[in-house]
Amino acid sequence: MRSVKPRYKMFLEPRLAICLMMALLLGLLAACGTPPVATTVVPPAVTQPSPTAIPTPIPTTPAPPPSECTPAGGDTEPSVCVAGVSAQINESTPRPVAYNEHISLNAGDTLRLVNLRYCASSEAIADRVSGEAYLFKDRVEDYANGLFIRAGSRIRAGCGDVGDFEGSWTLEAGQHRVVIALVHYFGDASEVDDRFFFNLDVGP
Repeated sequence: MRSVKPRYKMFLEPRLAICLMMALLLGLLAACGTPPVATTVVPPAVTQPSPTAIPTPIPTTPAPPPSECTPAGGDTEPSVCVAGVSAQINESTPRPVAYNEHISLNAGDTLRLVNLRYCASSEAIADRVSGEAYLFKDRVEDYANGLFIRAGSRIRAGCGDVGDFEGSWTLEAGQHRVVIALVHYFGDASEVDDRFFFNLDVGP
């Protein structure tokens, strides 16, 4: 008699293969581990610096301008002083001259003195002031070569203009000095209150 194989064996073999395949897949997944989880990197917050406080400037009162000169004089006499003078060389524009300045010139140049200025105290406002200028050739004191402001002007407190000197000098070669005297008139009297000088270096 021919033996008959059970019919269920036909189904066991495919099921066994499927189980083996599933076991193999599970083993592979276990070996590989859990897949990494993507993370989002959040940049740190940027802190804006707080604005620096700007101090409010404190208003200040500007200092008064200094006097042009310090009047010289005694306790009982009005004080007047030379504040400045300008020199015009030939036909050039007049320029201020500094006290004891040395000016280089050439023989034959012409020199005029203009815009003599003074400063005075309030005690001298009722008086008048004028000017005299002398050229000391080769620094020899000689009052024969002079220029004058004949009209003069009434003094006011503070500083003001005396005027321009009449005439001019034609210079010769040498080392000369110009001396300016500020003449103060009060009543019927007069005196020299201040002097101003500068130097001329005149070439041939």
